[in-house]
Amino acid sequence: MTASESDLARLRFTQGVVAVLVIGGFVFRAVWINPVVATVVGVGLLLGPQADLMGVPFDRWIASRVRTSGETIPAARAHLVAVTTIAGLAAATLLWAAGLVGVAWFAALLTAGSAALFATTEIVAALAFGALRRRG
Repeated sequence: MTASESDLARLRFTQGVVAVLVIGGFVFRAVWINPVVATVVGVGLLLGPQADLMGVPFDRWIASRVRTSGETIPAARAHLVAVTTIAGLAAATLLWAAGLVGVAWFAALLTAGSAALFATTEIVAALAFGALRRRG
């Protein structure tokens, strides 16, 4: 794997964790989960895979126990996934701070849906939405 590539299984795991945490935050009304998850994803994006607190458990406990295909994804696409997650959760946090709690949770759940979509199908929601807009 080169610097221009990211491990696909690790990224899918990370996005799955994001989806579970944000949905759990919604269910238990833990509004603090959105800025925490956005910060953790942001640190991983800025400092690299070794600082990704959601990817490290995958490396330590899961990667050695499951058979992965070894597929990689272009780093630019992996960054888009992370930036989409950060932007959605940051927007949810700002909406919550502005007192728009219902709209904030809607934004957070859209972000969780985007993360779950990538974790299960490798579809980047931002790219899919852009393709739909161009088609018509």
